[in-house]
Amino acid sequence: MIARIPLQGSLSATHFSPRRLVLAGLAAAGASLVATVAIRAITVSVETVPSAFTPLHTSSVVVLTIFGIVGATVACLVLNALVASPLRTFRRIVPIALTLSFIPDISIWASHAYGHTARTSTVVPLLIMHVAVASICLFSFLSLGPRREG
Repeated sequence: MIARIPLQGSLSATHFSPRRLVLAGLAAAGASLVATVAIRAITVSVETVPSAFTPLHTSSVVVLTIFGIVGATVACLVLNALVASPLRTFRRIVPIALTLSFIPDISIWASHAYGHTARTSTVVPLLIMHVAVASICLFSFLSLGPRREG
């Protein structure tokens, strides 16, 4: 019989540790920046992205990725203060937040913003970036951020 050994403390924690959450946020930021900049690089290597389409500028990708990570970290801290089970609540609100995060990008595409440079081929990578960042935050915050019991 193989013994099951928890790799990261007790899995029964219900709250985030503020200190561990900051570390989880830093890990999520690093991984998310790598992912989003890679998605951007792939996009601009296979698609002609007009310079007028600023959402795919490297600076926009970096700033908005960091903004998203900070927002998720703050949300976890607020959940810690307001709800009985912040980890479970965070797990439940991430898909909702992800869906809501699509609205600005879909609006850019639907309104033909940026001088008609917002095409499906320039907006879909933005949506993929949202999925990547949300997935990384979910994994990082739930695996690295919980308060350890014992």
